[in-house]
Amino acid sequence: MDPMTATEPIVDGRVLRGQRNREAIVDALMQLYSNGHRRPTAAMVADQAGLSTRSVYHHFDDMKSLILEVSERSTEQWQAATSTPSRSLPLDQRMAAFAAHRCIRWEISAPVVRAGLLAEQRSKTVARIMQDGRLADRREITETFADALDRSVHREQSIAGLDVAFDFATWERLGAWSKLDRSAVCDVMVRMAMAVLA
Repeated sequence: MDPMTATEPIVDGRVLRGQRNREAIVDALMQLYSNGHRRPTAAMVADQAGLSTRSVYHHFDDMKSLILEVSERSTEQWQAATSTPSRSLPLDQRMAAFAAHRCIRWEISAPVVRAGLLAEQRSKTVARIMQDGRLADRREITETFADALDRSVHREQSIAGLDVAFDFATWERLGAWSKLDRSAVCDVMVRMAMAVLA
């Protein structure tokens, strides 16, 4: 192919290096979260990425915009690994599949969620991200179990109960605190949820 007539874009080496550095910064913050650092500074992120603090602020206006991108990356990761079970499944099977879905999700996103829970008290950006996530979680529950909820005498209470049964805090308490394995955590979640709908 004549290079003068090629239609494929030629990517400048500086652009590629910039993209790699941006990815490295996001990776660095996620790694810091995974290592237990829930309020890392830009300097810590830069050190983890092997870059300068100036480079962090070259790619991100502030830590809030970096946190937003990390949140989006985390969402992409768990969505690639699990999905909401079909509403056509019988309720008991759907409940078990949903518990497994949420357990996988929380396992993948736990470091980011923990950091978010700490940061939302001092950051409106993080608080909005966390609240949007909670609203999306509740919508997922109301859509997945719409038939059972429609039969519930106390629908709003049932939604709230299911929300608690499958919430990150419940998963954290059962797993990290009570030391139950994934199978046991899912089993307890299902029993709690079924009791709510009984």
